[in-house]
Amino acid sequence: WSQTDGKVTVLHFWEYRDTPLEEPYGQIAYLDFLFRNRPAEDVVVLGVCANQRLQDPETELKAILSAKKLVAFMNLSYPILADHAGGVRQFGDPRATGAKLPLFVVIGKDGKIVHYHVGTYEVNRDRGLEELEAIVKKAVGSPE
Repeated sequence: WSQTDGKVTVLHFWEYRDTPLEEPYGQIAYLDFLFRNRPAEDVVVLGVCANQRLQDPETELKAILSAKKLVAFMNLSYPILADHAGGVRQFGDPRATGAKLPLFVVIGKDGKIVHYHVGTYEVNRDRGLEELEAIVKKAVGSPE
């Protein structure tokens, strides 16, 4: 967490697996674009693999390998963390109420949550994840 101090942090909780390859895997490419285009503005993007198979020692390695395959396939440049201890629960795991991942949490420079979004964003093919981008810009202090 010390690497996120004073920075806007986007946490993306998702299963990060290569099979079955289902939506919203395409959104992670736009998330990667956001990460690659904002380094000077102190934005950190962390993917968090919240695959429930990580909780079982017998399936943990398969979950990790599946996430690594997806990261390589998508050529992601932002780090992916493995949620072995169920850390998504600290932010309110939407699966507890029957909803599905992904979960996006944006944490401001002061360490406070400024945005919480369950599910996917609308994608604009030309402008990416506009809603998330606007939230990050505001948290960074960039003009719209």
